[in-house]
Amino acid sequence: MRSMLFFSLALLFTACNSQNDKSSPEADLKDSTSTNVDASPAGETAMNSISSGCYISIFKKDTSMLSLTFSGTDVSGDLNYSLYQKDKNKGSLKGSLQNELIVADYTFQAEGTTSVRQVAFKKVGDSFIEGYGDIEMKGDTARFKDIDHLEFHNDRLFTKTDCK
Repeated sequence: MRSMLFFSLALLFTACNSQNDKSSPEADLKDSTSTNVDASPAGETAMNSISSGCYISIFKKDTSMLSLTFSGTDVSGDLNYSLYQKDKNKGSLKGSLQNELIVADYTFQAEGTTSVRQVAFKKVGDSFIEGYGDIEMKGDTARFKDIDHLEFHNDRLFTKTDCK
């Protein structure tokens, strides 16, 4: 009887572990809080799996909208941040797709001033996550110090939405 109980528990434990080994981008998204990225040149798969459209991120009282248009590996669009109790940032982005990673210059208006900063968005499933990392000023543009070591926090996911 005791050996039968032990065998049943071992079988149950093995079955649970084998289910956890199966992962999808969405499962990885839920389990991970940050990720490093390989920013090598875009392959055919990356170009075929990303489509133009609009994306929204809602985090607590913050709302951000992203619209993207792809032409080969070129990317353009609009990005608007409405952060609670802060000035809105509205602007456009222009950049490129690199292995399911969008790297672009974001030109925006905030507090009556035009600014430029580099942004990065990683594709995860049908969504995007904005990348964060150390920045430095190059001329009048804020750029990432090391694009290969960005962090992507899953709490600010941009999900596909209808364009308005």
